[in-house]
Amino acid sequence: MTDRIERSKLKLRTLFGGTDRVFAETDPDFAKLRDRFVFGDIQDKVNLPDAVKALVSLAVLATIGERETIAAHARAALRTGASPESIKETIYHTAPWIGFPKAQAALREVNGALSLAGFPLPLPDAGRVTEETRMETGEEILKVLGLAPEASDSPAVTILNEAALKGFACGDIASRGVLSLPLRGLIWFVVGAALGADADTTDELVEMNLRLGNTEEELRAALVLAVPYIGVLRAREVMRYIDTREEEAPED
Repeated sequence: MTDRIERSKLKLRTLFGGTDRVFAETDPDFAKLRDRFVFGDIQDKVNLPDAVKALVSLAVLATIGERETIAAHARAALRTGASPESIKETIYHTAPWIGFPKAQAALREVNGALSLAGFPLPLPDAGRVTEETRMETGEEILKVLGLAPEASDSPAVTILNEAALKGFACGDIASRGVLSLPLRGLIWFVVGAALGADADTTDELVEMNLRLGNTEEELRAALVLAVPYIGVLRAREVMRYIDTREEEAPED
């Protein structure tokens, strides 16, 4: 038996307590190919902490609307040492970008997994802003992230920039506790990749992550983690954005 097969079985036992039985009876060949690739190649080899890998995977699954395996991945995240709070916050941090229906569907699965694991809900509130401070905090976070919404005379665009981006995404969500800024950056990056973000948005997400302290190699690693869920073609496309991004020319 090869090292790759052994690695995949060990990783499956570590994360999920045993072999993934989905398709094992009807499509055993496919199940073996999947498990050896996902757990023998990807999960075992990607150079990120196990808890980070688990949370990044959860964010991608929530983004693509994959409800079937969310609970199992939440339990796997607990096994890596991720806290219940970090698991919940990972889903919260996807909400501005993937919308409430997908985020809420993921939360239902996560809540079920946490309840079965013995964690009483709700968990302590990690919010750090009040109704009076959320917009000012959102403005500060926008600056930290390097995001600058374009001014517009359109009332609809103003709502998008002020209420959705500054108020909700940054003021309400990005200001919350528990997750580190670099981890939030990785989550937002893989969410963008899974959503099919265009080149400009991807460049913006890459620059934001570098500003938050992540390296290009950490972004590549997070992207490779997403391959089993978003596919090779999309991952290669985003990888090109990282590898060919233009460096800012130094000022004379």
